[in-house]
Amino acid sequence: MKTLRYYILFIAFTCAQITVAQVSFEATVKRDSVPLNKHIEVSFTMNQDGENFTPPPFKNFIIANNVSLSMGYAWIGGKKGLQKTYSYQLLAKKQGELLVESASIMFEGITYKTKPINIFITDSISIVEGLEKEILKNIHYITEATTTTPYIGEMVILNHKVITNTPLYSILESETEKSILPLTYNLNDSLFYHKTNYKGKETYYVNTTQEVFAFTKVGHKSIPPQSIFIEIMTEQKGINSLGVPGKVFFDKLHRAEYSTQGLIFKVKDLPKKNKPKHFLNAIGSFDIKIKPSSLQVKKGESLDVKVQVSGEGNLYLLEMPLLTTTMQETPKPNEEKQIDVVENRIVGTKTNTYTFIPQETGNFVINPIEFSYFDPKIKKYKTIRTEMIKISVIE
Repeated sequence: MKTLRYYILFIAFTCAQITVAQVSFEATVKRDSVPLNKHIEVSFTMNQDGENFTPPPFKNFIIANNVSLSMGYAWIGGKKGLQKTYSYQLLAKKQGELLVESASIMFEGITYKTKPINIFITDSISIVEGLEKEILKNIHYITEATTTTPYIGEMVILNHKVITNTPLYSILESETEKSILPLTYNLNDSLFYHKTNYKGKETYYVNTTQEVFAFTKVGHKSIPPQSIFIEIMTEQKGINSLGVPGKVFFDKLHRAEYSTQGLIFKVKDLPKKNKPKHFLNAIGSFDIKIKPSSLQVKKGESLDVKVQVSGEGNLYLLEMPLLTTTMQETPKPNEEKQIDVVENRIVGTKTNTYTFIPQETGNFVINPIEFSYFDPKIKKYKTIRTEMIKISVIE
């Protein structure tokens, strides 16, 4: 029996070793030497149906296209086997020997990792000639500001746009495209084209990003240029992937880096003349309302009172006015805001909600609120005032 048990265990152990040995997970690259301005195709292939694939961090690369997953069968050594492949199109950020680190995947509870790959990135090569060069020359990356002479605390909107008459293949973030400004919004326009007029000619633009910010100090301030990579696909005659000669198809990819112009801002101080005593840094055009949930409430029950400031301007920065009443204590409010950027305007609402629970019958008063703001369009301060509101507390 001991001998038989030994053979059974030996056979089971040997079969397990063969099963593990049959699993492979490898990283491959089409070329290990690639010019800086050329795409790099990196693939991670497993001969089993693994799961929980984790790609490398790609620290020195830009991912040009989303991952492509393919599954199929291949004949290896006369045997049919599964192949599961994750493929990436990359662009190198710099020259030199760059490392593609290990990817990982799970199969039957075991984690498999690929070996790191070294890719040598050479200097860029000239890929733009003739018509393609003319097309790329007529593409522009610009920055437009809603104002270059803002007041301190006034919100400024920057729109980064690509001006083009040519369909774009892709827009890629450059390593230098890092916002130094707060409150950045990515419009995610998915290459949606808008009609415009640029330098007297009808053309189109594509939004890339929109940034909203305010200066906190007076004086001349500058914003450096921003950069992106733009790719276009041009027509070329030849034999396509189906082997049909003379067919026109889009197969020639060109990439170039574009930079916006830098901008200089002259930031002005707010006027000191006629500045209201209780000015709370509101710049724009606003309205204020007090909204109690009811004008009558039972003793011991809750009553919500909303103080709502709405309009257009620096809603992110303005301070909300405090609510006062004839009650002994005013609770701390809950704050809410709904702010959006619509057609180069910052619009929305900020709301403070106070919850009262009266403990005595009678009447109490919500005092009027004065709210002051500076309107940069007319360059004047304005003060608006709410009405007094009486609340009745009953048994």
